[in-house]
Amino acid sequence: MTVTEAGIREATRRVLTEARLYVEPGASAGLAALLENQVPPAPDRTTVLIITGGNLDPEQVSQCL
Repeated sequence: MTVTEAGIREATRRVLTEARLYVEPGASAGLAALLENQVPPAPDRTTVLIITGGNLDPEQVSQCL
């Protein structure tokens, strides 16, 4: 699957602002796939994302916010 750069920025912004986690953009790719409906969540199951990596510089943060 492919997610857009804009989708990754939006996912990173949401992780930063809603979950208050400092993660690198690549770590937000799974969330971006969910937000862009690339991977539909199963209605009868729990969806889990593994988010790891904090290699994010201040310029990247400003691009996401």
